[in-house]
Formats: sequence, C-alpha cells, structure tokens
Amino acid sequence: MANGCEPDPSGAATAPRECPELPSVHALADGELTHLEAARVRRHLGRCAPCRSELAFLMQLAMAVARGVLALEGIEAGESQETVLHTVS
Repeated sequence: MANGCEPDPSGAATAPRECPELPSVHALADGELTHLEAARVRRHLGRCAPCRSELAFLMQLAMAVARGVLALEGIEAGESQETVLHTVS
C-alpha cells in the first residue's frame, strides 16, 4: 500500500514533510510510541528514505541539544569557558 512518502512511478519521492507518517516518525524520535506502534513506524522507515532522513535529522538535533545542555551544566558547575567550548564542539 503506497503512502505519500514512497516513490511515485516516475521515481520521484515525496518530501518527508508531506508524508502522512511524519507525525509518527517524530513520535518515535521522542520515545512516545508503544512497542507495536514503534514497530509499525520502523517498518515504514524500511520503505521510506525521506522519513529515514527525517529521523536521522531529529536524532542529530537531539544530540546537539544534549551537548548544549551538558555545556550549560558545565558552566553552572564553574568549568572554564575553554572546557565548555571543547565539550560542545
């Protein structure tokens, strides 16, 4: 069964923002899905390169935010600016 994220007969893929599964991909990245829902979305990811790319972006974003939080915690703990900048980069 095709959805808005799978390639059309011409070979063009729909942008991930247009895929009806995009909210579920975001929920997966946020850890908000049940085991069964997560399994369904993972199956979709196996067929949908744009959604896989979106998930990879979301995971990279989460890691960048986590690094920023760690850096802020370092500043609050009195670490030097050099140490904090090294942690973030």
